[in-house]
Amino acid sequence: MGCPSGIQVGAVMAKLDVCERCGKYRRLENHHVFPLRYFSDNGVTIPLCRACHDEVEEMIHEAENGHALSQPQYVRLALKFLGRRNDARNQRRH
Repeated sequence: MGCPSGIQVGAVMAKLDVCERCGKYRRLENHHVFPLRYFSDNGVTIPLCRACHDEVEEMIHEAENGHALSQPQYVRLALKFLGRRNDARNQRRH
């Protein structure tokens, strides 16, 4: 069973091609699905532009409320965020 679209594991992601949320090709960064402040770097990342990365980090900080979540909870947040990708792509085009 492979990873959901947009979530990359380890060396599979050699370069960042496109933001998995909005489709931008500039200012891309790796978003670590499991925050480095709580988990060691396990290589589970999503390529996001700076704006989308800021947005998902804000969503995560609100969900954490000062405490680490479980790994399944972080995966659910990432999938929920990516599930909004079509809305984000349409908004950025206009």
